[in-house]
Amino acid sequence: MNPSQPQPPPDEASFVAGNWVLIQGMHGTARVVEIDARRRRARVEMNDRQWLVALDKLTRCAAPPPLPVPPRLVQVTGGGPVYYEVDLHGRYVEEALELARRGLDQAVVNHLDRFKLIHGHGRGRVRQAVRRMLDAHPHVENYRFGEPQEGGLACTVAFLRQSR
Repeated sequence: MNPSQPQPPPDEASFVAGNWVLIQGMHGTARVVEIDARRRRARVEMNDRQWLVALDKLTRCAAPPPLPVPPRLVQVTGGGPVYYEVDLHGRYVEEALELARRGLDQAVVNHLDRFKLIHGHGRGRVRQAVRRMLDAHPHVENYRFGEPQEGGLACTVAFLRQSR
């Protein structure tokens, strides 16, 4: 087929929920969630967001390769760089908590007396989850919001128990 010839409009029957598609003008693949045949558009999901897209802007494609599964083992060693803070901006609560635990473990292994967790302002979900985790953490003596020069209300400074 000659690329300069107009393509026939896609038939709504050629797309079904679960198909992988390319969206004209966008990079990456999307998954068809549902088809609205009456309005000749589809609801597609890409990067955890959904859009309504005209059917003539979609092209079927192969499914993307599966994402690699990260290892569940967290190795804590005394070697390597010593971090005094962890930035949790833009993270989901579960991911932020995992990074916070990992950072605290590194701080304990490296005998730090304090560790800063930067959670930002946002809606406060990460801040609340981090503070609940700090309440139950065996190596955290207490914590406070940061001083203005440390980041103020956008961070929490945890003070660690020193092993004797």
